Amino acid sequence: MSGTSLSRVPTSSECSFTAIKPIIVGIYGTSGCGKSYLLTKIKEALGDYDFDYFEGSEVLASLFPDGGLDAFKNLAKKEQDESRERATNGIREKCAKTGKTGVVVGHYMFWSEGETKGQVVWTESDQKTFIHIIYFDVPGFLASERRGKDTRSRGKASIEHLEKWRKTEEAALRKVCYDHRILFSRLFDSPDASDQDRIRKVVPLLRHFKQHSEQANTTQAERALDKAFKALKSKRSQLEHLLIVDADKTLAPEDAGDLFWDQISTERAWTGEKWTWREIFKSPMGYSYEAFRQAILVCEEAVDDTSFEKTCQTVADQVKLYPQFRSLLGRIGRYRHVGAVVVTSGLQLVWKKVLEREGLAEMVKVIGGGRISDGFVVTREVRAALTAQVRDTYGLHTWAFGDSPLDLGMLKNAHVAIVVVGEEQARSKSMEAKLQGAIEHDNLEARQVLLPGTVKPRLDTTKLPVMELTDPKFIESIFGQEIVLINASLKNEEPVAQCVRHP
Repeated sequence: MSGTSLSRVPTSSECSFTAIKPIIVGIYGTSGCGKSYLLTKIKEALGDYDFDYFEGSEVLASLFPDGGLDAFKNLAKKEQDESRERATNGIREKCAKTGKTGVVVGHYMFWSEGETKGQVVWTESDQKTFIHIIYFDVPGFLASERRGKDTRSRGKASIEHLEKWRKTEEAALRKVCYDHRILFSRLFDSPDASDQDRIRKVVPLLRHFKQHSEQANTTQAERALDKAFKALKSKRSQLEHLLIVDADKTLAPEDAGDLFWDQISTERAWTGEKWTWREIFKSPMGYSYEAFRQAILVCEEAVDDTSFEKTCQTVADQVKLYPQFRSLLGRIGRYRHVGAVVVTSGLQLVWKKVLEREGLAEMVKVIGGGRISDGFVVTREVRAALTAQVRDTYGLHTWAFGDSPLDLGMLKNAHVAIVVVGEEQARSKSMEAKLQGAIEHDNLEARQVLLPGTVKPRLDTTKLPVMELTDPKFIESIFGQEIVLINASLKNEEPVAQCVRHP
């Protein structure tokens, strides 16, 4: 351990218990792939003011002052597992005491060539300790080269075996993380990557992990809404009404997220990997804050910023707004007192591009994420909080439009709630029961709009009356008899000074 100057783990008697779970990030990968070297470079980049660093094998060795790691290896399996738990618990206790973010190099499995399967050494304590895992994904041939230069004896392993080990371990560890609500990110390596390349990828992840929390996430989303509100207010001086609209399957029949991952999977078909968000939301993470953060990490893993923007443009070209929404939003450009924001849990950039294409970007702002750099994810709680912010902080009359259970908090907090109902095969399967519960138990008063008008309504039309977005009475209820901007284009160019009253 002295060679890397990594942290010593105190004994349990040196640490006091705390109820606050510390942030601890594991760096995993096949044996000899370069994890320890990566850890030293991370420490050089981040320093030790906010972070603490642990080499898992050295922490284990420190538990046996007289025999070190050799003494550990001579233990029976049960005793080895208990020692691993002690080591992990010590790391957790130290980080809880210091308040620092821990970065730990560890192993999920060991796999000797010739064995039918690897020996998993991940413990229950690991599941309770790690909040994030970064998997250092090193191709078999590169791991073999590094093992050959390593001074430590690791046993022989062919490139083919290391490749099988890598793929098996990555898939198994990802599933374990999803099942236990641990965020998982994959850091790809290649022979052409420099130390600087790796640090440029991993350091932002570690800083993101340290800084992010559900409360901080909501605060960032509220700041984004503040920015959007100021932009709308600068063009609409008499703003009184705000339309808050979900994106996927509300503004348009398409789910832009599905289209995005279909496009990525098509482009990467040669890899044999199926890229998707679906397995995240089907896991125990559900549609939680962690799930949406995990979705962002998968997106970062799949494409760099340049490819992300290109793919978002391809997807935006496929998305066609419902004509009824296109007409409704287009009308905003002629009024001073009405604005709109799209609040999406999906890909903000896709919807910005869609609105730009339709000439609506100046009058309709988008709140959403897609990349770590966006600073937040949109959960059901965020949707509800933003609607309350518009209603209570800005004092505007709110009109909410959504199609799924994620929108229910937003619909409940709005003055007017409208459920968008699409084709039966594309609808949220769980919305029916949750919508009925919101109406019966939470006093939700809502209407439904059928798009297209021939689809079967949700629930019954007594509980959830049917309306049309093009109904003149509905249009008048939003736009009323306020001041109309003469000659204002759909792109919200500066109108001429003359104004008239809308009849």
